[in-house]
Amino acid sequence: TGAYSDQDPNNLGNDLKQIDTYLKQKFPILIIGTYKAETQVVEGINYRFTYSQEQTSVSYEFTVWDRPWLDSRKITSIKKIVQTKNDEGKDVKKIKTFTPTGSDDQWTDKVNGLFE
Repeated sequence: TGAYSDQDPNNLGNDLKQIDTYLKQKFPILIIGTYKAETQVVEGINYRFTYSQEQTSVSYEFTVWDRPWLDSRKITSIKKIVQTKNDEGKDVKKIKTFTPTGSDDQWTDKVNGLFE
């Protein structure tokens, strides 16, 4: 297992485009604005997309584990990240994490409502 590698979001390969499209279809409420794409080689590939909502201090990070030889693609983590300031005025991030279980259809609506 290696570290994540940055990918150019303006020049995505077919696999990354498919994951991006998949996430945008599942979570249209959450995915607005610019994003960062990263990959990590594991037993398959972890794709990590971070979508930053313009005009807010909120971003959403999705991690998708893809194993094409098994025809398996699973969202393994969703994070809502809010950039804010603490009492001393220092920048801090507040992170809320959702770890999906079961099939995507069982929890997609829950996540859209939870993170709105």
